[in-house]
Amino acid sequence: MIMEILSSRPNAERQNIVHRYNRIFKKSLLDERENFKSGLMKQLFEDLLTDTSILLADELYTAINASNLQKTTSILIDFWGDEFDQVETAYKINSTESIWKTIEKKFGNSVKSILHCIVETRKYETKQEYPIKGRGGKPIVNNTVVIEVFYDLMNVLDSKYVHIWEKIEK
Repeated sequence: MIMEILSSRPNAERQNIVHRYNRIFKKSLLDERENFKSGLMKQLFEDLLTDTSILLADELYTAINASNLQKTTSILIDFWGDEFDQVETAYKINSTESIWKTIEKKFGNSVKSILHCIVETRKYETKQEYPIKGRGGKPIVNNTVVIEVFYDLMNVLDSKYVHIWEKIEK
């Protein structure tokens, strides 16, 4: 019964349930895990009661320190809005160093810069043409901005290749 209630609720509601249970019964809802015989069910119960940002911060910490760039990237590029800020706060439980400092040490400044740019960009959710919940949607694209960025990119690439051709011709 407890698992049905917890598994059918979003993270914010689960955290609210945990706080109310603690306040009313003066004990942790985690004490109820003894009702489960399976170790996996106990772990699932604990995970459902743990704030998602703490779980993600633990996963991110493990991935970074294992120098697993693929897992680090997949975790970081999945955040929207203020989700990263919440994980960044929870990350400080495991580390005295910032996420970005550790990423720079493990993967280098270039990788850190690209990942940081992606995370910062995703803090601002794009408006959707068809924002019907559960059906996804197509982002509304500002074509003027896209064209400007395209031309800026082409200028950078052109100047890069001009320098290469100048070196070849000499």
